[in-house]
Amino acid sequence: MPEQIYQASEWETLQQRNQELEQKLQHLTQANRALIQEVEQLRQAEARHRQVEASLQQYANEIADLYNHAPCGYHSIDPDGMIIQINDTELAWLGYRREQVVGKMHVTQLLTPEGIARFNAGFEEFKRRGEAKDVEFDLVCADGSILPVLLNSTAVYDSDGNYVMSRSTIVDIRDRKQSEVQLRKAKAALESVVKERTLELQATVLQLQREQEFTQVVVENVSDGVVACDAEGRLKLFNRAAREWHGCDPREVPPELWATLYDLYEADGITPLATERIPLLRAFQGESVRQAGMAIAAQGQETRYILASGDPLFDAAGQKIGAVVAMHDITERRKSEAALRQSEAQLRQRTQELEAALKELQRTQSQLVQSEKMSSLGQLVAGVAHEINNPVNFIYGNLAHANAYTQDLLNLVRLYQQHYPNPVPAVQQEIQHVDLDFLLADLPKLLSSMRVGAERIQKIVASLRTFSRMDEAECKAVDIHEGIDSTLMILQNRLKAKGDRPEIQVNKHYGSLPLVECYAGQLNQVFMNILANAIDALEDSYALGRWNPNMLPNLGDRPIDSPSGPMITIQTEQVSPSSISIRIADNGIGMSAAVQQRLFDPFFTTKPVGKGTGMGLSISYQIITERHQGTLRCCSEVGQGTEFTIQIPVIQIPVSQ
Repeated sequence: MPEQIYQASEWETLQQRNQELEQKLQHLTQANRALIQEVEQLRQAEARHRQVEASLQQYANEIADLYNHAPCGYHSIDPDGMIIQINDTELAWLGYRREQVVGKMHVTQLLTPEGIARFNAGFEEFKRRGEAKDVEFDLVCADGSILPVLLNSTAVYDSDGNYVMSRSTIVDIRDRKQSEVQLRKAKAALESVVKERTLELQATVLQLQREQEFTQVVVENVSDGVVACDAEGRLKLFNRAAREWHGCDPREVPPELWATLYDLYEADGITPLATERIPLLRAFQGESVRQAGMAIAAQGQETRYILASGDPLFDAAGQKIGAVVAMHDITERRKSEAALRQSEAQLRQRTQELEAALKELQRTQSQLVQSEKMSSLGQLVAGVAHEINNPVNFIYGNLAHANAYTQDLLNLVRLYQQHYPNPVPAVQQEIQHVDLDFLLADLPKLLSSMRVGAERIQKIVASLRTFSRMDEAECKAVDIHEGIDSTLMILQNRLKAKGDRPEIQVNKHYGSLPLVECYAGQLNQVFMNILANAIDALEDSYALGRWNPNMLPNLGDRPIDSPSGPMITIQTEQVSPSSISIRIADNGIGMSAAVQQRLFDPFFTTKPVGKGTGMGLSISYQIITERHQGTLRCCSEVGQGTEFTIQIPVIQIPVSQ
């Protein structure tokens, strides 16, 4: 029993030990598994480490390759100045092998004496400061040549702040040095050229200053007034003449005040000059002003009449820098023109007196035609013509003296030109301005024209012997048809056929007219002028081949289309109880609208010089409209002939002559 108990107890112990062993076995198994995992992790970590080492080695090789083959030089020196690192690029520049330099060569062995002194003086300072930037050194190569470089260095320190070594980069600056040499040579050459050009410019400036001074003297002393403004429109220049005329110096005022401040007026000398019409302002705005009339009426001075010409001013680049105006004083010329107008007025007065005498003679002629049928008209005309000839001869005789005086003056001018061919600049400028050669040539022609005019008056006096009426001074009731017929009778010689043209046919279509109160002599003069002009037009038409089948004339853009021969048509009618009309038409070449607009202007004529006075239709228009209170109209078209229409009242209302 005790043995059984013992065996049972031992069995339990064994079982318990067995369980403990199994537990330990499990722990060992787990530990083994963990160890296997750790070993596997170590293998993986080792593999990764090898990969990192390979990458680092590759990177180190790349860095070394980049270091050695960089486009610039790299080297390092220890605290004693010994070279401990250097790349292949710098070795190639210097011509040394690595084993000749690294650890064996002091940096000063690569420097020139001047470079050694600079290194020794600055190395300790570099070790303290830790950097050196953009320092130029000349390195001595193995073959003795010099290599100029630009050096940048950084110091490396240990944890205690002690200098360990330097890391330096150098750049080959031989090309830059050569460029600098070339640049210095170019600079020296440029400085030489600049110096030479400066001397030339100084001489040019001096010459320009002299020319400017000369120009200023000329502008200041020229007889014409000169004013100018700058690019902002500020007045900058008044020469002496301008200052005297305006009575003041230029002031910087806006253009709106120019007319008031400088007393500017229109050419009449009365109307203030509008701002936009001021010649200088117009030139400043870009206009080329020529012969603009104006007046200057400065206080306390005589009004000056001016012709102003001006232009804008531009520099070489085309930029506007201002404007200038030259003013020519024509006051004396205006006085001369006024004197001439006064002389012309006197001449016109003489002419009016002649016209009055002519009208008196026409009235007398009309009376003779009615009473004595012009049997003694010659003696009467001769007496009246003698009285008219007196004032005409007075004018004609004075023209001869005027011509002689003018020739004397012209001879004096030519003599002056002959003996003084080079007058002072002011005289030369005035000669050019007034166009002296033209005046010398034109003045005799002007006097000759006046002589021709006086001769024409004499001819008009002579023409009175062939056409007049005794009752011209009286307004009487007369038969209009008789006046027309008498005029046609006087012109009968011109209506007949001539060697160079056929007879001019006259078709009369007279209406039933009452006796008309009129100045018969003057009215006959109107008929004479219109009919004579019609005959002239028909003769000109025939000369152009209007009725000649062997010629194909063309007037303007339309051919001539007309009856077989020259013809004048006269038609009269009573258009109302108080007025009548007379129409005189021809089938000649007609006239343009431009000619019709000036038809009744005094002295306007389309006839050759010496054939027409240009006064016939003008006088006719005055006789009809002023003396008879009627109308005179012209209707014409090129190639279609011309028609004049006269309309006058039957009874005249008295008006002052």
